[in-house]
Amino acid sequence: MLFLLAVVAALWFLLALAPAFAELWLRRDAASPTLSDEYEEDLRRAAARFEARVRPHLDVLREAGEDAPPSMPGIHVLCSETAVRTARMMLPPAPYLLSPAREWRLPPRFILDRELYAPGRLRCGPESDLFAVFGEEEIDLGPGSMVRRWLHGRGRVTAARGTRLHGNASSESALHLAAGCAFERLQAPAIVFGGQARGASPQNRKSGARILYRPRGCFHETAARTYVRGDLHVPERHRLEGNVVVTGRLRLGAGAHLTGSLKAHGDVIASEAVIIDGSLFAAGDVRLGARSLVRGVVSAEGALVIETGVRLGAPEHPTTVSGARVHIAAGVRAHGVVWALEAGLVTDATGRAPRRTPGRAHPASDAGPRARREKPARAEKAETERNGA
Repeated sequence: MLFLLAVVAALWFLLALAPAFAELWLRRDAASPTLSDEYEEDLRRAAARFEARVRPHLDVLREAGEDAPPSMPGIHVLCSETAVRTARMMLPPAPYLLSPAREWRLPPRFILDRELYAPGRLRCGPESDLFAVFGEEEIDLGPGSMVRRWLHGRGRVTAARGTRLHGNASSESALHLAAGCAFERLQAPAIVFGGQARGASPQNRKSGARILYRPRGCFHETAARTYVRGDLHVPERHRLEGNVVVTGRLRLGAGAHLTGSLKAHGDVIASEAVIIDGSLFAAGDVRLGARSLVRGVVSAEGALVIETGVRLGAPEHPTTVSGARVHIAAGVRAHGVVWALEAGLVTDATGRAPRRTPGRAHPASDAGPRARREKPARAEKAETERNGA
């Protein structure tokens, strides 16, 4: 009887360790995460619901041609420049549908407080203020424009300098963001920040790291993974094979090559021309040097700074890039999703934020949810100080 109780107790104890033994045998945690189709669809869900709502009305308009009605149940149809300029006065409040018979150019400082559906190409004037936009073709946002909720385009979406994209901004073709743009969540097969970087793309460049590096301080090492206690510095042009877990900070010298994935409990600083074949996870800040390449996921719990010429993912292997505060220099290209949990900003090629425009707040000042929550409090405090003076 006592032997049976001992066996049951031992099995019960080993049951709690079953996930650890499974990971030790299968090594699933060492693999690079991939971007699932369900995650992509979740980012586009609001746009998909809006398209399904408008599609029946759009079909009626296309069949009617020039005899299209100026208004339909639950939606406002904008068929002329005058209708566009007076759109905000239309009652009751409802989404707006542009006439499919033309390319539309919205006037400067145009404001809409409801969703907008554009069947053709849409060009927004400077400092436009839109609630949400769905475009079947290309969308061009003028300098200083703002989208408050979400934006989706089947064609290319271009955001000029100083544009603020709140919520989700996605495209089925490509997203182009100029320096000075602020963002939260971006998703597209290709996301281009600022402009094209000079020099050869790192995807077409072979790794120059030919020296195999064996880190010191390893307290456990297998053929697939290496665990390092404390900080780790990989010298220039050295190659580190397999997946690496570092309990401290990590510094990668120029031209270093990591053939697996990386997880660090501290900050990660990568010099220029670093190649990471897997994913990168850090509990602190992450800085990727110029002309580096990361083929997998990049996740930073702190700030994420990406210098010019960096490539993230590939067209055939989209990835996810996330950080609390994300600063991306002009010349960076990503494929998949870029997510700024607090605030995201496109800087110039030197990594500096663009100068503020007189009389306007900096785009990053109200780019993230935290900043929008704090803005009323700051305004109330300033008003109290003026009254007290």
